[in-house]
Amino acid sequence: MSMVLINALDAALIGFIVWWFWLSTPKAQRAVARGVIDVLVDGGVYTPARIEVAAGQPVTLRFLRKDPSPCAE
Repeated sequence: MSMVLINALDAALIGFIVWWFWLSTPKAQRAVARGVIDVLVDGGVYTPARIEVAAGQPVTLRFLRKDPSPCAE
């Protein structure tokens, strides 16, 4: 019985990992006309992770880096 429980937990964990890395999609932030979008960089993650802007629309991106890692510069 314990092997069935362990296998069920393993399958659930594998399913969660597949969903987290391949099936989940980040929410997009839409820019308003001549808007400014703030992008937060913290813990190696960019928020928002995806930005949608209409073609030809001027947009300013402001990056706020709270991550101390030099890789995020």
